[in-house]
Amino acid sequence: MCINLVDWHSYYLRPTALQDAICSWIYHWPYLLQTIQETKSGALEIGCGRGIHSILLSYLVHNVVGIDDDPRLLVVARKSNSRFHGRARFVECDAFNLSFPKRLFGVCFSQGLLEHFSDNEICLLAEEQLNVADTIVASVPSGYYVTKDLVDERLRL
Repeated sequence: MCINLVDWHSYYLRPTALQDAICSWIYHWPYLLQTIQETKSGALEIGCGRGIHSILLSYLVHNVVGIDDDPRLLVVARKSNSRFHGRARFVECDAFNLSFPKRLFGVCFSQGLLEHFSDNEICLLAEEQLNVADTIVASVPSGYYVTKDLVDERLRL
């Protein structure tokens, strides 16, 4: 299966159907389970997009915050959060400059974010996340993914 997209922001600006959210939760369950297990004092999603992973975690974990640097995506995330009765909060924030107190969260988590950055930028993102959380859980697509996305991923094998 192949998704041919112009860019990820266009994809994420679509309203989230319940079926899409459930499929994403199931497909990413190992990553989400690891995130839940690492969460001691809240969770911060870096690059939350439509927010569906933050919404799921908000059913199970106290203090879930999703950040993105695109205010249009945050509007979609907040609408989905309301529609799906989530308890997550969504905040506009630059992942390279997290404006949260030190160690506020037990875990920072991201899915499909890091592959859009250079190795040096990934190190900077990790350092910034470890200022506000004890642990990082990240999922990145690889060449072995069932669904092949055609945008700007640096797929790992």
